[in-house]
Amino acid sequence: MKRRLQPLVLIALVVALTLNLNQHFEIRKDQAASSSVQAQFAQLPLAFEPNVGQAGSVVQYLVHHGQATTYFAGSDTVTTVGEDRLTMRLAGTTTPAFTGTDELSSKTNYFLGSDQSKWQTGVANFQTIIAENVYPGIDLKYYGSDAQLEHDFIVSPGADPAQIGLEFAGHKELMLDAGGNLTLKLAHTELTLEAPVSYQETAVGGRKAVDSSFTLDGQKVRIALGEYDTTRPLVIDPTLIYSTYLGGSSDEFGRKIAIDSSGNAYVGGQTKSSDFPTSSPYQGTFGGTEDAFVTKMNAAGTALIYSTYVGGTGTDQAIGLTIDSSGNAYIVGNTDSTDYPTVSPYQAANGGTQDVFVTK
Repeated sequence: MKRRLQPLVLIALVVALTLNLNQHFEIRKDQAASSSVQAQFAQLPLAFEPNVGQAGSVVQYLVHHGQATTYFAGSDTVTTVGEDRLTMRLAGTTTPAFTGTDELSSKTNYFLGSDQSKWQTGVANFQTIIAENVYPGIDLKYYGSDAQLEHDFIVSPGADPAQIGLEFAGHKELMLDAGGNLTLKLAHTELTLEAPVSYQETAVGGRKAVDSSFTLDGQKVRIALGEYDTTRPLVIDPTLIYSTYLGGSSDEFGRKIAIDSSGNAYVGGQTKSSDFPTSSPYQGTFGGTEDAFVTKMNAAGTALIYSTYVGGTGTDQAIGLTIDSSGNAYIVGNTDSTDYPTVSPYQAANGGTQDVFVTK
């Protein structure tokens, strides 16, 4: 079900943005933006913007999703996550032209330096962009689902889906796992395209699944299909999921993870980093030799909802984590700190060399 964004003006602070045909580009963002604000924006529907000067001339549309930005430049789709850049190219196509559909009531404003002539205001937002005939008889649609970027290949009756070929650049490693998922390892991030889900609409309004899988053809990724009705349209829907690093400049150990009903992930463990990423923390600074941590990430894996140290001046390790129906996190572990943070404690003082702790 599509979600409609209530009237809102999105203000993007962008200092510099360049992009050329070789995918060389630089983005500098306001580093002081709070993680809590980023988390709130990550919950909004994705908004595709036409390029009216806020990006390089080869870019047709762009979309900000969580901590990533994706640029649509003809047959190239370039996604940036921090310092990582991944290009997905449609092999063997001419330059497709994207069109925005389902316009949102929101607008985006860009203020580039003090020269008002370079400001871009009232940039339209769309829920979907579509490029027709990226291959003969095959359209390509991009849209947002649960704050993640998805795309469908829509194969017209009689068109040949074997034309579809994907090439990637910017990754260190590409592999297919046992489940048929395509994993791309970048310098700091790991992205996965789940094995495509393909289907056809039936005459009675339902969907009939069609077997489909990724295959490797040299450096190209292709899609193998089972039998289907070639007289009816076919939808091929690969889903992009995330895998991300979480940590600072020293050692981290993730011990437990829990998922709530909204798909948010709660991670517990311990860290030796004084720069472990925090957001809306109960304890914002590193306390000692090793601290426990609790982090809640949004369902898309693109933003921290909260992340905090929990510990004293000694060694604190979280080895278990669970959540309740209200989304409260409970951690259990061990500590040798005499100043471990306590609230309404059953036992307020350290009892020996190393104590168990339970924290909500």
